Amino acid sequence: MESEAPTTDNQAQPVPEAPVAAPVTAPVEPPAQRPHNKKPLVITLGVLILAGIGGGLYWQFGRTQPAKVTSIQASPSVTPVPSSTPDSKATLLLQRFTKPTTGETWLPAPKKLAAQGFLKDGDTDAEYYQLGMRGTSTIILSVVSQVGEWNILYEKTAAGNVTVIAHPDGEAVYNADSDTQYASAVSSKVKLDTVTHYDSLTMPLELPLAKGYVVKKPTHPDFGSLIRPVVAGQIVPVDTVVAKYGGSTLVKTETTYADTKLTSIGYNMLTAAHMRVAMSFMPLELSLTGYQWQSGATPVDTISPINRGCSLSTISASRSDVLTAADVQVIGKSPSGVTVYELKSLDNPLMTKAYQEFIDFYKGTDANSTPYFNITKAKFATEHGVIVIKDNYGQWLVYARDQLRPMGGCAKPVIYLYPQQAEQVSVRVGARVKVSLPTYDPFKGWNVWATPSGSLSVAGAPYDSLFWEGPGLGAYPGITSGTVVARSRAAGTIRQQLAQQGLVGREIDDFMAYWEPKLPNKPYVRLTWFNTGQMNVLAPLAISPKPTTVLRVFLDFDGLDSPINLPAQHLTSTPRQGFTVVEWGGLANFPLK
Repeated sequence: MESEAPTTDNQAQPVPEAPVAAPVTAPVEPPAQRPHNKKPLVITLGVLILAGIGGGLYWQFGRTQPAKVTSIQASPSVTPVPSSTPDSKATLLLQRFTKPTTGETWLPAPKKLAAQGFLKDGDTDAEYYQLGMRGTSTIILSVVSQVGEWNILYEKTAAGNVTVIAHPDGEAVYNADSDTQYASAVSSKVKLDTVTHYDSLTMPLELPLAKGYVVKKPTHPDFGSLIRPVVAGQIVPVDTVVAKYGGSTLVKTETTYADTKLTSIGYNMLTAAHMRVAMSFMPLELSLTGYQWQSGATPVDTISPINRGCSLSTISASRSDVLTAADVQVIGKSPSGVTVYELKSLDNPLMTKAYQEFIDFYKGTDANSTPYFNITKAKFATEHGVIVIKDNYGQWLVYARDQLRPMGGCAKPVIYLYPQQAEQVSVRVGARVKVSLPTYDPFKGWNVWATPSGSLSVAGAPYDSLFWEGPGLGAYPGITSGTVVARSRAAGTIRQQLAQQGLVGREIDDFMAYWEPKLPNKPYVRLTWFNTGQMNVLAPLAISPKPTTVLRVFLDFDGLDSPINLPAQHLTSTPRQGFTVVEWGGLANFPLK
């Protein structure tokens, strides 16, 4: 990160946009799937659809993004001002955000602390960090590994008194329910403070970008996720610095997918408190109400940036790195006057992918699943299944109509537990679990009696694994490498690659029994594997007692009419030691039942 530039009282000094490796929050790990008599959840390939178009293979922006990003076209830096219209309150907020008046100071990096005992149910799943000071009080963060991460800020006085700083953003509107949650989570010795706030965590509602754009802070109060150090071998996104605001830095985060040539774009504020806050950026209205179309349908539903994978994480925009003006033609205007384009050719790879993924997603289901389940490709185009705009930076951004793309999540993750001795094990997943076996409690997860052989028991019923389906809470990884093989060789290659990653025996057999019938009926298949670190971000897993070894594999695959050039993927295995957890899953093109 660049050193802080001098600032004036009411504005931050702009800095040239420079790519920096973005530290990624590392959640806990998710469960794998295996062939049960349950139907898998689709990994929203539809998004992927557009060359990532919607959720499928093709795209989804996530926090874990590749370190290599092809030619980032970052928006030019500008001198930050509070908003496009003069506002004395916004100006004051920006001044204080840049030069805080509330007395807090932040450490150069978070300092890991021993368990503090601030939580009512103990510190089993909690980590504590000192973030800074306010006067003689220490500012402490607890990170609770539940479904995703639950962050709580505290102040601890020199006398040892502890309070939860429940409203750290002085301008946010807090729900009374969140105060109740805090009160129920912390021990009786910890009090609730709803008055203290920090200027350095109180952003103006919006901040400007170049070319007339703005980014906005989250609608709901959110002071972010802890920025963690990058570990060896971890694939991380690339951040481009947009502007500095005192100790905080606004960055543009991009992920490029090598297979589709789409780049996901988002904006984040890296706060002085070492937290990453996702900002909102909307270069186009997402509601189609009020759009003026020159031809075709006049839909009133919504559109979304093409994104990939099985994640609830959203992206701000998806840029095509290959589209040109020759590929598109004007089809209408948005309510704010943005010119909207469609793809000229039905054979454009983006159109073909978007359409085929939608059709494949609903194939075999009944007509009630969607009014468009049997739509032709030509009708898909005239219904505005894919629309394109040229943004103010000259980039081509691609959107998919929400009613014309697959919906779903990570398909059939299956989890195997191999403890050293028979014992009770708690398992929680950082995902919105929609289907599970045995039934998953959204608040408590699974409570399992596990044995060294891998046999499990829940409420007296026997199981040999845990299965779940649903979108993960974290970011979906980028596709930067993989293996392209002839369809006839795909099954053998998958078996070999599972073994290379450390899966054995029934784990491989279960994976093949479930996924081999679902391989696309195309001449070639692209295989890309996500590893434990990436899955820990996409769908964190919280397991107690804590396992010694966690091995998670996840397959993102796609059918191809002809081979594509893709960097080879280097697969490694983790030696099994002590209590071992194994999980497998994948991204598939079929609807959740």
